Amino acid sequence: SIGHASLIVPEGNAGNEGLAHLGEGPAAETVETVTLDNRLPDGPIDFLKIDVEGHEAAVIRGAAERIRHGSIRDIVFEEHDGRGAESIQLLIQGGYTVFELGWLLWGPTLSTLDQPTTLRPNEAPNYLATRDPDRATSLMRPRGFRCLRKL
Repeated sequence: SIGHASLIVPEGNAGNEGLAHLGEGPAAETVETVTLDNRLPDGPIDFLKIDVEGHEAAVIRGAAERIRHGSIRDIVFEEHDGRGAESIQLLIQGGYTVFELGWLLWGPTLSTLDQPTTLRPNEAPNYLATRDPDRATSLMRPRGFRCLRKL
């Protein structure tokens, strides 16, 4: 255990438990916090999904050793602070290539951070950080959503 934090589960959102977040408030519950460096099993990890409602940079800092050693190949994460967010900068500094994940009628898209955004208004901004950008772009090349079966 690294510590403890307060978890708020908003009232009236029983159908969407993904809105729980860390913070202070009367409906808060105390939860244990750990780092990914201390919690993930030894060895390589192919895929990690991060969706932590504004705490992406903290999660990535908690995986600093794994990121530094490149033992996590692909990380998909939601980041509402955009392309300049601390989480993205930490991953780039850790040796990852970061792509914006979007979608068009013919399927998902990968955009480098120097290309125009393909995100739509009110869409959750998702990104792919990868140690193997050639693999990622190759897998996303086929048209349609069938390309996701190979991830």
